[in-house]
Amino acid sequence: MMGWSDASRGAVLSTLKDIEVLATAHLAASKDFIEATEARGTTLLYIYEHNPHRRVKDTWLIGVDCVAEKSADGVRHLADAALTFEGMTDVTLDADRNLLVPVEAEVFDRLHVYGIARSIVDMYARTAADADAASAGPAKWSWQWGDAPLELVAHHPDSGVQACYLRGKRAVRFGLLERPEPEGPEYVCRSVQVVAHEIGHAVLDTLKPDLYSYKAGDRAALHEVFADATAIFFLCSVPHAAAVLLESCHGDLRSCTALSATGHQFVQAMPPGDDELDRPAHSPSLRDANNTVTMCDIESAADIDGLTELFTGFLYDLLVNAYMTSPDTSRPRALTTSALRLKDMLMAALVRYCGPEPTFHDVAAGMLRASPPEWGAYVATAAAARGFKFAHSTGTFSLDDVDP
Repeated sequence: MMGWSDASRGAVLSTLKDIEVLATAHLAASKDFIEATEARGTTLLYIYEHNPHRRVKDTWLIGVDCVAEKSADGVRHLADAALTFEGMTDVTLDADRNLLVPVEAEVFDRLHVYGIARSIVDMYARTAADADAASAGPAKWSWQWGDAPLELVAHHPDSGVQACYLRGKRAVRFGLLERPEPEGPEYVCRSVQVVAHEIGHAVLDTLKPDLYSYKAGDRAALHEVFADATAIFFLCSVPHAAAVLLESCHGDLRSCTALSATGHQFVQAMPPGDDELDRPAHSPSLRDANNTVTMCDIESAADIDGLTELFTGFLYDLLVNAYMTSPDTSRPRALTTSALRLKDMLMAALVRYCGPEPTFHDVAAGMLRASPPEWGAYVATAAAARGFKFAHSTGTFSLDDVDP
């Protein structure tokens, strides 16, 4: 693909300069990103992260490898074999094959959800196939049920739906969060983390479909672990997001709740007394990967949130260590690289080294096998600190037998 037109390049940079949280590092990352995506012929679109608690909207630019079909009049329309939503065929790409729709546009939420989902599918498909991540073109992907696409529903009309992946419906749906005035209702899809989380469920169901039926124990919690980890991987993979996250915590990932606390926007937007999750009063989120939970803290196989925090805490330990020891002078790039390497290790463990119904032990042991030499010692240390026992060569470690 040829380079962008001057008009497109100017429009993108103008939008980026208008972002409230824009810093020098953020703008530099944006320019580098633009140059890289131009070379690959990637389609660009905007997503945003709306945190109702802070009343801030952060607009980020991402690139996706989507397919464009040309109609009889020469106009290119969005087409995707893996993902679909109502009205997708009506979305038209601009002259540079981009989808730079303003946030105020009626179709924006659908494109926002699509962009996140497409990016995550590409991210995992390339890793699963052990392909070159720098190669151009859309990654091929088939879901648990086959080649039929996953339906994305940004604004589901059922008031009882907030965010869910439904295998039987082959869909991911996002609803409306009712809040009292003056805030008013808020579409759940406007949280990047929530969207990424639900797409993570669909991806793991494709990789390990036998886990879908588990309701307790570490096998059930693996679904939440993978979904929470997907949100972290995605946020770190977006150059603008990585820079903003580091700015918010002054480079200290141990205090970066915007990254570690899954669904914090969702919970903080709930009105007082409307929390049906019975979470601890001190908890600012549904779950937080930045924790010190160990095996000794888990008292019941039914404690899915506790189990999830146990393993996501292990993953977050690895991310923090990799980031802190990275020699890369660009800290946003160091965060992105560290997160994507961790994602590759997790995928290698699941795809290459684990059976159809892996336990926490199986996945941790697989990650140790998949870790690069410079990571191995810390992976083993972090796993031991959480209570994972690699001495069991039979791989029988599981929490499924713990009394609920």
